Amino acid sequence: SAGAANYQAKEIYSYGGQEDFLDGTLPHEIMHLIFMEFVGDSSQVPLWLHEGIAQWAEPARRAQALQYSRVLLDRGLAYSIRDLASMTSQTLQATPKEQVSVFYMQSISLLEFLIRSYGSGAFTTFCRALRDTQDMDRSLRAAYPITAATMDNLDETWRRYVQYVSQQQGAQSL
Repeated sequence: SAGAANYQAKEIYSYGGQEDFLDGTLPHEIMHLIFMEFVGDSSQVPLWLHEGIAQWAEPARRAQALQYSRVLLDRGLAYSIRDLASMTSQTLQATPKEQVSVFYMQSISLLEFLIRSYGSGAFTTFCRALRDTQDMDRSLRAAYPITAATMDNLDETWRRYVQYVSQQQGAQSL
């Protein structure tokens, strides 16, 4: 890891000489601290959401989100949302490096999908509901009542979105 955030002390740890510190590591770790201030110490906020938000603060990662998700789907590597939501820091430590990369890529892709498809207001509602209700499906229903009201709906809708947007981008490049 290039950096870490200590939530209790509100400190960021890293090492000197990183090429991407100002554009990658620092915004990533600052976003972790900001998000923890918003959601509190809730264990119900899934790791994919923490990491998706932190990566969203990295311009280079954000620009690659759709491309990554298309590769994941084309290769059959994407996790189900239920599997993604059950992953913890401990789970990732015991996971092969390639699958950890899939976790991170899919996390930012899901965040990109939620924000671009439904707007930042609905996303804020989702995060607030998750913080307050401690339940993923109820939080999804509060923010996305029609097309992403459960983890299964979110999974299906995200996959369709990636396929559709990828096809549109392919058609525009011809």
